Amino acid sequence: MAADNLVVIVVDQLSHWATDPAQRAPLDLPNLDALAAQGTTFTRAYATSPVCSENRLALLTGQYPFTLGTNTLHPGVGSMGTMLEAAGWDTGYIGKWHLSPSASPSGFVASADRPGWRYFAGSEGVPHKYVTGFAFKQDDPTPVSTSPWEPTWNTTEAVRFLQAPRSKPFALVVNYGPPHPTVDTNFIPNTFTPKQIILRPNVEDRDKAAAKQRYVKYMSLAVTTDTELGVLLSEIDLATTFVLLTADHGDMLMSHGLGTNQQKRRPWEEAAHIPLILAGPGIAAGVQDSGMMSTVDILPSMFHLLGVTVPAEVEGSPWPYFSPVYFGHDDPDKSWGGERWRGLVDGYCKYAVSESGALETLFDLVSDPYELTNLALNPVYAPTLNSMRAAVQARAHTLGDPFVFPTH
Repeated sequence: MAADNLVVIVVDQLSHWATDPAQRAPLDLPNLDALAAQGTTFTRAYATSPVCSENRLALLTGQYPFTLGTNTLHPGVGSMGTMLEAAGWDTGYIGKWHLSPSASPSGFVASADRPGWRYFAGSEGVPHKYVTGFAFKQDDPTPVSTSPWEPTWNTTEAVRFLQAPRSKPFALVVNYGPPHPTVDTNFIPNTFTPKQIILRPNVEDRDKAAAKQRYVKYMSLAVTTDTELGVLLSEIDLATTFVLLTADHGDMLMSHGLGTNQQKRRPWEEAAHIPLILAGPGIAAGVQDSGMMSTVDILPSMFHLLGVTVPAEVEGSPWPYFSPVYFGHDDPDKSWGGERWRGLVDGYCKYAVSESGALETLFDLVSDPYELTNLALNPVYAPTLNSMRAAVQARAHTLGDPFVFPTH
């Protein structure tokens, strides 16, 4: 078979530093590391919008949720499933969907709400229940238990799809919930102890004890997903299949004084900077740390590798073309300052502003990787600040983003 298959693995809430053994100690993720060793790790990848539905919408459509004006997949909007199915691919989707315009209370995802995916095994996926959860297969609204462990159930369904006989290429998306927190917390064994945890320097003193407890649960959940990765990857031939691993967004892990309900939807590195690993035929082993990528760039990049025509409505740029990352969030619920916001990462210069202008940040990520010193407050950096203000507004104008920037 030609080298034209695709598997996209999305690990919900996996922070970018998980791909760096030095930063994640004592967390060991041998299967993620094995994938990275066989492919390219993009160290400068960002979530187009650091929250699950909006970012998954960008992943599957190659369009910005801001210009689509929604965080759900509406009928008629082209997506990875519809495009690849039309191009002759056998398509499958496993796990959390969370994109239906009118989600069923049961979590059932009707075929009309997931167009293009011939095989489906999953649910809306909210709330996250890894021990006591249910999912659905195809068009049957009868719930199927995913106990005793949803990630294992997802892997089993993914392997079932991969092993099915077929005469055409395939494209599969697999979504793993952990390390996103679960409501089944009493069932999750802790692999680590607070004494092992090395906190990031931007965790405030008052939060350190609570942050260590969150790290323990987060890392313990990450280990279980890595185990599933090992099973899944053992079924994939990288000589004929491209594998891309990324995340919906990261986790603040209580950095910057944020509470337990404020761990995403923010421009901070912990939430918006995500892992991105690509392996497969012709992909060199190594690290790409100079080019910027955003979730919205994934669809055109994969289509470029597969030799599939990228539709005109796609707004992302195909790899290996890199551009400054434009990102933001539109739902003020639990968001940065309770507002919509936009930002731009150009090289290692990072800017973000809230809709009212009450929050505005500028960071040099080389000298200040933990974003401890807001240069927007320093008059010395006024020229850089004004340049980034102009650049982010120009990008919004080019995209047709209706966001109204504050006047300064």
